[in-house]
Amino acid sequence: MAKVLIIDDEQLIRESLGEFLKMATDKQVIEAAKGMEGVSLAVKEKPEVIFCDIGLPDISGIEVIRQLRNNRCFKDTLVIAMSAEYDNEKKALESGANVFLRKPFSISDIETAMGGF
Repeated sequence: MAKVLIIDDEQLIRESLGEFLKMATDKQVIEAAKGMEGVSLAVKEKPEVIFCDIGLPDISGIEVIRQLRNNRCFKDTLVIAMSAEYDNEKKALESGANVFLRKPFSISDIETAMGGF
């Protein structure tokens, strides 16, 4: 079964985004509250889509995205960066994110970011 990984330290965001994705897609949702946990889960689970918050407690989401993009397994993975700060958009895209979502985001924002996934 295809998987989506949500990396965000805010439990409410993980839960609400996860519930929406479970209802709207046929994908399994896995979650991580910290960056390094997210990298480890990504390597283990090989998700098709990764939602990654930029402001994480252990390492930044920018570093998470860089680590994932340095691994050939994730060259075709859709990586969606998330942040409440506009100034993180350029850094997120430069680090390898495909899409940037500004928090708070709507369901239509999520659907647009995911495209055909």
